[in-house]
Formats: sequence, structure tokens, C-alpha cells
Amino acid sequence: MAAFGLPFLFYHNRHDYTSTFFSLDTVVSVRSDKNITDAVRKEITSLDAVFDSCSENSEITELNVKKEMVCSSELTDLILKTETLNRTYGYGVDISAGRLTDLWRGAIETGIIPDEEKIDEILKNTENKKNLSIR
Repeated sequence: MAAFGLPFLFYHNRHDYTSTFFSLDTVVSVRSDKNITDAVRKEITSLDAVFDSCSENSEITELNVKKEMVCSSELTDLILKTETLNRTYGYGVDISAGRLTDLWRGAIETGIIPDEEKIDEILKNTENKKNLSIR
């Protein structure tokens, strides 16, 4: 049995195609024995263009600025799935809390904890049950 194990392991550890790039706020490495790495990179990069909340050019940032717009199918699907899961499991994810996340990112950068009043002001405008409307 050991004689068959070694060639099998060698075959599955061989990657003829590789692609390493920065996306989704991290280094992504795609390795495959098939020539699919460019297609995978393209797909991940396109998702990053939609969902990167740190990019001024992403679709999610555009939605946060405009408050209302026609969204891509990827973003619409994510919002609908999140809303379905929230209704089912009790609103554990608040997709309208991006401004609060930004506030705390700023606190990490400056080392200054945000004022409680500022946090309360932002919290008044969250709770996706009130703010979410998909037409």
C-alpha cells in the first residue's frame, strides 16, 4: 500500500499553474494542475471590485455614498441572502453598520476611542430592518 501512496501524494502536490495577487485585502495564491488560475484570478478580482469596502471605487462604497442605486447581481444576491438569513436567525448581521466599522477603523489608526455620542448617532441609522429596501 505504501508504494501506491507516494506517487499519489506527489501527483496531488504538483501545481503546473500558479497565480499570486493581492485582492480581498490579502495575498491570494491560486495553484492548480489545470490552466484555470487566470480565470480564478479574474473572478476574485471582479468580486473585490464589488465588495471591497476600503476602496473608493467599489460598488459597495458607491452604494454607501449614493444610498440608492441599481446594483450588480452579485451585490443584490448578497443583500437578499443576508436578509433571508437575518429573518431566519434573528438579525445577527447588520449590513447597514458600515459607518460604524469605518468609525472604529479610524480609531485604530489614530489610537483614539470614538465618543459615545458619535457611536450612538451612527447606531440610530443602522438596523437593516428599518433601512433596507430592495425593488
